[in-house]
Amino acid sequence: MPCKILILAEHESGALRETTFELLGMAHRVAGQAGWPPSEIKAALIGQGAGERAKSVAARGAAEVIYAEGDAVKDYTCDGSTRVLEAIIKSESPEMVLVGHTPNGWDTAPMVAAGLGLPI
Repeated sequence: MPCKILILAEHESGALRETTFELLGMAHRVAGQAGWPPSEIKAALIGQGAGERAKSVAARGAAEVIYAEGDAVKDYTCDGSTRVLEAIIKSESPEMVLVGHTPNGWDTAPMVAAGLGLPI
């Protein structure tokens, strides 16, 4: 089922980054103001150990966590994250995507926007 808000959850050195929880909080605030239910908030989590961290992201407010693991995304690369996030966005058709103001976000967001022909 498509979502209204998709956040890009981030992790590093085995732990979720605080940015993930800030984005979830923002997603809930925006959803409330727009009249969207919390069930319309999903998270994308990419990289080694993503499946293990998905439960923590869900426990903090994502109705569903879509995660990708494997050799292609074992270590962070802009290309790998971009390809995965583009596929998730195409599948979910969110009204908005929230990405953290982090080095990974700075890499990924403009590449995804350009690849999909969408504004940032």
